[in-house]
Amino acid sequence: MAVRDLALIADAFERAILRAAEVILEGRTRGRGRKPKAIEEQCRLFLVGWRSGSAVASFEVGPRNQLFSEVAEPALGAVIDGLAQIQDEGASLDRIPRASRAAMVELARLRPLFDRAIERLEIVGSDDIQRRAVVDQQSAVIIAEAVRRVPQPERLVVTGRLDRLDGHEGLAGTLWDRDGRVWTCTFPPALEAELPALWRRRVEVVGMGIAAGPDARGKLEVETIRPVEGPLEERGRRFWKAPSLDQLAIEQGVGPIGTIEELLSVWGEERLESDPFQELMAERARRRLEARAARD
Repeated sequence: MAVRDLALIADAFERAILRAAEVILEGRTRGRGRKPKAIEEQCRLFLVGWRSGSAVASFEVGPRNQLFSEVAEPALGAVIDGLAQIQDEGASLDRIPRASRAAMVELARLRPLFDRAIERLEIVGSDDIQRRAVVDQQSAVIIAEAVRRVPQPERLVVTGRLDRLDGHEGLAGTLWDRDGRVWTCTFPPALEAELPALWRRRVEVVGMGIAAGPDARGKLEVETIRPVEGPLEERGRRFWKAPSLDQLAIEQGVGPIGTIEELLSVWGEERLESDPFQELMAERARRRLEARAARD
């Protein structure tokens, strides 16, 4: 085995463990949890032993501190479990847990190794991780083909109704777009203050996501969100919510009277000397008389 091959194996597994840890801790790290740097350090692999013959390399995952059981141990377990579950020919990534699925994406890079120098890799956990998995050429092909079929995220602009907000597994929401498709949106903490005002409204969201089929949910990591209303929706909203006096003045293009000359141009001197209330009552009496005469 060449040194570069060993380095490739170690790098692929290190990235796989990190990806699994990110999925496992997703939703638990926002605002109050572990820093990304601390998670990355905990998922590093350290070469601690080597035996010749069958080329047995011993690695340790991260330092043995209080984060080991929270980060490294479940992440490494997800990697080994994913390899064990993918052994069946024809297995797809959709059938394994999300953390293991994320790890398989990184391990797909190992396939070229089995074409030139390696027959199989056997991964055996030790101490608290009593798990075992084998990667051979057949399973490497299955992993690579399964990863190739996984849709890759792309930048998307989706318009729809923000129907539900959920804070249990991170800052997330459900969006129904104009075609009836359902999207699971994940929002960054910076947008948290804007979301209550946008709930149950028509919005436009922009971010990196994966569009799903008609019977599945799309996923979107939201970067920006803004309200979007059609003319009919705007009129309906205005009917139920009257504008303030300031808003009404702006829409009508009027303002307060600032000078006597401006007041006189509207009322005139003769109207300033009369009683507006008496004028109103007289006008109403005149209209009643006209209506009565029309009936007779």
